Amino acid sequence: MAEIFCKKTLMEIMPAARAAIAEKMHNMDADQAYIAEKIGTTQPAVSQYLKGTRGKVADSMIKNQRMSKFLEGVMENLEDKDYDLNSHTCEICQEARETKVVDVPKGKDFLCPIELIRKEHGKWG
Repeated sequence: MAEIFCKKTLMEIMPAARAAIAEKMHNMDADQAYIAEKIGTTQPAVSQYLKGTRGKVADSMIKNQRMSKFLEGVMENLEDKDYDLNSHTCEICQEARETKVVDVPKGKDFLCPIELIRKEHGKWG
């Protein structure tokens, strides 16, 4: 039976994206409270991201040139007070899958609700 990919996204991809963004912002001298506010989490969570105890796939996201550039674009958007990182979960997931920065176990079928809708209706929305 196929599994909805969103579960993997929420448990692995989004924490890794937050960790990668937190690391990039921290390298630009942003403090943890500011980073937490921008990525929609707490300062202790940012501390864990920076220590590597959360967001295990962050290194592969940063090392992948295309994904890293994508996350830099997300970082720029975070400067807009109306930009909500969680509202862009599907875009982040799609980029992570296309750049193959997350492991998908062989022989396991994952379903993406957006891809299913696109196949059924030819587009999203």
